[in-house]
Amino acid sequence: MRKILFALLIIATLVSVSACGKKNTPESVADSFLTALEQKDFDTAKAIATPESEGMLSIIQSFMQSMKEEDMGVYSHKILNTVVEGDTARVSYEVWTSEKPDEKDQQELKIVKIDNEWKASLEKADMAK
Repeated sequence: MRKILFALLIIATLVSVSACGKKNTPESVADSFLTALEQKDFDTAKAIATPESEGMLSIIQSFMQSMKEEDMGVYSHKILNTVVEGDTARVSYEVWTSEKPDEKDQQELKIVKIDNEWKASLEKADMAK
């Protein structure tokens, strides 16, 4: 009987741990995407972005590689609001640097659903807005 209870406890634990994994929501994708950019992890950012966004990410990556580390600053963000309309979401967030934490800039990131998965969309037309 103890073996059965122990096995059930292990199964219940594994199920609950796997359920706590990252969900594919517009907020979680935006948070992961922005965190990847803050950490200059462009491989991760490209993996959770639309295929059309890869070109813009490559440009940003090249630009950042040409800059000195001390000129880039350390960025942080906070998700503020999400508006979902069908297969498109707009995630509003604040961004600031560690040097000027009181100077927060509000921005918006477009998230689109492709093949039932939310992806960050970073295209030139969206950045001009």
